[in-house]
Amino acid sequence: MRFRSSVAFVGFAVVLAFSSKAHAFERQWHAGIDLGYANLFGDQGSSGYGGGGHLVYGLSDTFNALLYVDASRHGSVDTNVWSGGAGIAYTLDVARAVPYVGLLAGGYKLTGNPSQVAPGFQIALGLDYQIERNWAVGLDLRMHTIFAKDPLGSAAYATTFLRLEYQWGF
Repeated sequence: MRFRSSVAFVGFAVVLAFSSKAHAFERQWHAGIDLGYANLFGDQGSSGYGGGGHLVYGLSDTFNALLYVDASRHGSVDTNVWSGGAGIAYTLDVARAVPYVGLLAGGYKLTGNPSQVAPGFQIALGLDYQIERNWAVGLDLRMHTIFAKDPLGSAAYATTFLRLEYQWGF
């Protein structure tokens, strides 16, 4: 047991020693594309593929304003989900790997049977890795709650997207 603790401590020290400083600043812009997997849960549940874009603005070195636009196709229930959201995220930018957690409010358009427009919100968790000063790649997980009318009713929707973004303005 003591050996495992020592190995973990040495590994942590090595990561800290060789991690480059993150390049996140106030007034920094991020624009990117997102591609991946989406899932509708519940009676009308179905998985599918989707994508979108995002725009982020650094309010401070720890808080970012977020804007997301996404679409996904769910073939087994013949439904498309279009979504847009705006919100805020807390980032922890101490190394090249930058984790974040955010909350967004937005709207959804569900096409299919029945088609409808509904409000909702999103909880975002993600991790971006800065390849170099202007480019980052990452993984974005968002859990959506859609407040649709009957017969669909409130629905849970999840997206897991890989992202590529360009950063500027520092």
